[in-house]
Amino acid sequence: MKTGGKTFSRGVPLQQKFPDDMLFGDTPRIGITFFGSGSRGNAALLHLSGSFYLVDAGLSCRKIETGLERCGISLDNLDGILVTHGHGDHIQGLGMVLKKKSLPVFATSGTFSEISDAGIIVKNPVLIDCKREFELGKTRVWPFPVPHDARDPIGLRFESGGHTLSLATDLGHISPRVLDYLIDTDILCLESNYDEEMLSNCRYPSWLKSRIRGPFGHLSNNGIRGVLSRFKRKLVSLVMVHISEEANTPALSMEKVSPLLSNNEFCTTRVHIAKQDAASPTFLSRE
Repeated sequence: MKTGGKTFSRGVPLQQKFPDDMLFGDTPRIGITFFGSGSRGNAALLHLSGSFYLVDAGLSCRKIETGLERCGISLDNLDGILVTHGHGDHIQGLGMVLKKKSLPVFATSGTFSEISDAGIIVKNPVLIDCKREFELGKTRVWPFPVPHDARDPIGLRFESGGHTLSLATDLGHISPRVLDYLIDTDILCLESNYDEEMLSNCRYPSWLKSRIRGPFGHLSNNGIRGVLSRFKRKLVSLVMVHISEEANTPALSMEKVSPLLSNNEFCTTRVHIAKQDAASPTFLSRE
């Protein structure tokens, strides 16, 4: 797709199976593929130098397995599951995935309590402490708290061999601490949930509109502009996630960021809007 002479949604085609040397070569690299993103369910595959982790399991197990198959792997190839928070659209497929394959689940204590409340049994829990970084193989991971109305929700920043990816899927605003984890990265995966005018006029009840707009709700299209305007390095890929089907459109999300993307520092940035019912390409930290 082209907008104003800029090509969008470029990336490694999902249907192609990649050997590790093509994906990563001799240098550690990071990649991500979104299987679906939105209020009806979220799940992504994180590629970490030959290791594979799910980020959230809010799609059905069947959809997750289909996404893995298109990437050339299966549940047996997964090394674990990272859960950002315990809302249903991020964990509703987790129980069935764990019944088929017992995997380590990485989450905060608050998220584990939400998972337990949902009746999901986790046999191999790994506790995430937002005050401490941890390692997944050769990749260093920094969890950071995000302002959202869940118990201990987090965003995640990954770094391996100088390659970085930052992800924040649900947050009501960009706090200074969150901003620090987002503005110096190769791949930025950030919520662009709603357009203010569409939210005002959509069929949602008033209480839900207030929740979405609130400081612990969701990030509007304007929020992503504030992050990009403070960026500290050339951005390889921008993936806008959790787009509302009732209060937003891909065109409106793109309209908000397009003026900034015409700047020299973003002239080569790959831009993609993650969809609810279609998988994304695989985005890699460097060419």
